[in-house]
Amino acid sequence: MCQLWFVNRTPPWRKFVETQIDIFFEAHAAREMEMAEIGESAGTASPSAPKAPPQRTVTLPCPNVFMKLQFCLGASKIQHSPELYVRMIEEGLRQVFGIVGGAIDFQILKTNLTDATTLVKLDKRDYPKFRTALTMLGWYENDACAIRVLDTSNFLMSLATDSRHLMENFTQSS
Repeated sequence: MCQLWFVNRTPPWRKFVETQIDIFFEAHAAREMEMAEIGESAGTASPSAPKAPPQRTVTLPCPNVFMKLQFCLGASKIQHSPELYVRMIEEGLRQVFGIVGGAIDFQILKTNLTDATTLVKLDKRDYPKFRTALTMLGWYENDACAIRVLDTSNFLMSLATDSRHLMENFTQSS
Protein backbone atom coordinates (compact mmCIF):
# COMPACT_ATOMS: atom_id res chain seq x y z
CA MET A 1 0.00 0.00 0.00
CA CYS A 2 2.86 2.44 0.71
CA GLN A 3 4.48 1.66 -2.61
CA LEU A 4 1.37 2.55 -4.57
CA TRP A 5 0.98 5.83 -2.74
CA PHE A 6 4.60 6.87 -3.56
CA VAL A 7 4.45 5.79 -7.23
CA ASN A 8 1.23 7.62 -7.98
CA ARG A 9 2.31 10.80 -6.28
CA THR A 10 5.24 12.98 -7.41
CA PRO A 11 7.43 14.56 -4.72
CA PRO A 12 6.68 18.27 -4.15
CA TRP A 13 10.24 19.41 -4.84
CA ARG A 14 10.30 17.87 -8.34
CA LYS A 15 7.94 20.46 -9.80
CA PHE A 16 10.02 23.27 -8.28
CA VAL A 17 13.24 21.90 -9.80
CA GLU A 18 11.64 21.50 -13.22
CA THR A 19 10.41 25.11 -13.22
CA GLN A 20 13.86 26.37 -12.18
CA ILE A 21 15.47 24.44 -15.03
CA ASP A 22 12.95 25.87 -17.51
CA ILE A 23 13.61 29.41 -16.26
CA PHE A 24 17.36 28.92 -16.62
CA PHE A 25 17.15 27.67 -20.20
CA GLU A 26 14.76 30.47 -21.20
CA ALA A 27 17.12 33.11 -19.77
CA HIS A 28 20.10 31.49 -21.49
CA ALA A 29 18.33 31.44 -24.86
CA ALA A 30 17.30 35.10 -24.45
CA ARG A 31 20.88 36.08 -23.65
CA GLU A 32 22.22 34.26 -26.73
CA MET A 33 19.73 36.11 -28.91
CA GLU A 34 20.78 39.45 -27.40
CA MET A 35 24.45 38.67 -28.04
CA ALA A 36 23.69 37.70 -31.64
CA GLU A 37 21.82 40.98 -32.18
CA ILE A 38 24.68 43.00 -30.68
CA GLY A 39 27.18 41.17 -32.89
CA GLU A 40 25.16 41.81 -36.05
CA SER A 41 24.68 45.51 -35.25
CA ALA A 42 28.41 45.98 -34.56
CA GLY A 43 29.34 44.25 -37.83
CA THR A 44 31.20 41.43 -36.15
CA ALA A 45 31.19 37.84 -37.23
CA SER A 46 28.40 35.54 -36.23
CA PRO A 47 28.72 33.52 -33.03
CA SER A 48 29.25 30.38 -35.10
CA ALA A 49 32.52 31.76 -36.57
CA PRO A 50 35.65 29.98 -35.35
CA LYS A 51 37.25 31.65 -32.38
CA ALA A 52 40.95 32.29 -31.95
CA PRO A 53 42.66 30.08 -29.39
CA PRO A 54 43.07 31.74 -26.01
CA GLN A 55 46.40 33.42 -25.40
CA ARG A 56 48.43 32.43 -22.42
CA THR A 57 51.40 33.92 -20.68
CA VAL A 58 54.17 31.67 -19.53
CA THR A 59 56.08 32.78 -16.45
CA LEU A 60 59.45 31.15 -16.07
CA PRO A 61 60.27 30.22 -12.51
CA CYS A 62 63.60 31.67 -11.46
CA PRO A 63 65.04 30.56 -8.12
CA ASN A 64 67.36 33.58 -7.82
CA VAL A 65 67.11 37.33 -7.41
CA PHE A 66 69.74 39.69 -8.76
CA MET A 67 70.35 43.08 -7.17
CA LYS A 68 72.40 46.08 -8.15
CA LEU A 69 73.72 47.78 -5.00
CA GLN A 70 75.62 51.01 -4.36
CA PHE A 71 77.79 51.35 -1.27
CA CYS A 72 78.10 54.73 0.40
CA LEU A 73 80.67 55.18 3.15
CA GLY A 74 80.82 58.31 5.27
CA ALA A 75 83.96 60.39 5.67
CA SER A 76 86.12 57.34 6.17
CA LYS A 77 89.40 56.38 4.61
CA ILE A 78 88.44 52.74 4.12
CA GLN A 79 89.53 51.45 0.73
CA HIS A 80 86.61 50.15 -1.37
CA SER A 81 86.96 46.50 -2.35
CA PRO A 82 84.71 43.50 -3.02
CA GLU A 83 85.83 42.00 0.30
CA LEU A 84 84.70 45.15 2.11
CA TYR A 85 81.29 44.88 0.46
CA VAL A 86 80.93 41.26 1.54
CA ARG A 87 81.89 42.14 5.12
CA MET A 88 79.43 45.06 5.19
CA ILE A 89 76.56 42.91 3.95
CA GLU A 90 77.37 40.10 6.40
CA GLU A 91 77.62 42.62 9.26
CA GLY A 92 74.22 44.04 8.35
CA LEU A 93 72.70 40.55 8.27
CA ARG A 94 74.22 39.71 11.66
CA GLN A 95 73.06 43.00 13.23
CA VAL A 96 69.46 42.48 12.22
CA PHE A 97 69.00 38.69 12.28
CA GLY A 98 71.86 37.43 14.45
CA ILE A 99 73.95 34.40 13.60
CA VAL A 100 71.15 32.84 11.57
CA GLY A 101 70.90 35.95 9.39
CA GLY A 102 74.62 35.90 8.76
CA ALA A 103 74.19 32.46 7.20
CA ILE A 104 72.19 33.75 4.22
CA ASP A 105 74.01 32.67 1.08
CA PHE A 106 74.73 35.35 -1.53
CA GLN A 107 77.30 35.86 -4.27
CA ILE A 108 78.91 39.02 -5.56
CA LEU A 109 79.01 38.64 -9.32
CA LYS A 110 80.68 41.88 -10.40
CA THR A 111 82.01 44.97 -8.69
CA ASN A 112 82.65 48.41 -10.13
CA LEU A 113 84.93 50.33 -7.74
CA THR A 114 84.72 53.65 -9.63
CA ASP A 115 81.04 54.19 -8.75
CA ALA A 116 80.97 51.70 -5.80
CA THR A 117 78.32 49.44 -7.32
CA THR A 118 78.05 45.69 -7.31
CA LEU A 119 75.80 42.94 -8.65
CA VAL A 120 74.62 40.40 -6.07
CA LYS A 121 72.90 37.05 -6.62
CA LEU A 122 70.84 35.40 -3.87
CA ASP A 123 68.04 32.92 -3.39
CA LYS A 124 64.54 34.29 -3.90
CA ARG A 125 63.40 33.02 -0.49
CA ASP A 126 66.11 35.05 1.26
CA TYR A 127 65.33 38.32 -0.54
CA PRO A 128 63.06 39.91 2.12
CA LYS A 129 65.59 39.32 4.92
CA PHE A 130 68.47 40.45 2.74
CA ARG A 131 66.71 43.66 1.71
CA THR A 132 65.76 44.41 5.32
CA ALA A 133 69.34 43.98 6.49
CA LEU A 134 70.62 46.31 3.76
CA THR A 135 68.07 48.94 4.72
CA MET A 136 68.84 48.76 8.43
CA LEU A 137 72.64 48.94 8.10
CA GLY A 138 73.75 52.42 9.16
CA TRP A 139 77.18 51.95 10.74
CA TYR A 140 80.22 49.90 9.82
CA GLU A 141 83.38 50.03 11.97
CA ASN A 142 82.17 53.24 13.69
CA ASP A 143 81.64 55.02 10.36
CA ALA A 144 78.32 56.00 8.86
CA CYS A 145 77.43 53.96 5.81
CA ALA A 146 74.51 53.08 3.59
CA ILE A 147 73.77 50.45 0.98
CA ARG A 148 71.36 51.65 -1.69
CA VAL A 149 69.42 49.16 -3.78
CA LEU A 150 69.53 50.60 -7.29
CA ASP A 151 67.71 47.80 -9.10
CA THR A 152 66.27 44.34 -8.49
CA SER A 153 65.28 41.67 -10.99
CA ASN A 154 64.70 37.96 -11.38
CA PHE A 155 66.81 37.99 -14.54
CA LEU A 156 70.41 39.14 -14.78
CA MET A 157 70.02 40.50 -18.31
CA SER A 158 67.60 43.19 -17.17
CA LEU A 159 70.26 44.55 -14.79
CA ALA A 160 72.95 44.56 -17.48
CA THR A 161 71.32 47.32 -19.52
CA ASP A 162 68.81 50.04 -18.94
CA SER A 163 66.20 49.70 -21.67
CA ARG A 164 65.15 53.34 -21.31
CA HIS A 165 68.60 54.56 -22.28
CA LEU A 166 69.57 51.69 -24.57
CA MET A 167 69.69 53.72 -27.78
CA GLU A 168 71.63 56.56 -26.10
CA ASN A 169 74.25 54.08 -24.86
CA PHE A 170 74.40 52.45 -28.30
CA THR A 171 75.00 55.75 -30.14
CA GLN A 172 77.65 56.84 -27.62
CA SER A 173 79.62 53.59 -27.98
CA SER A 174 79.72 53.72 -31.80
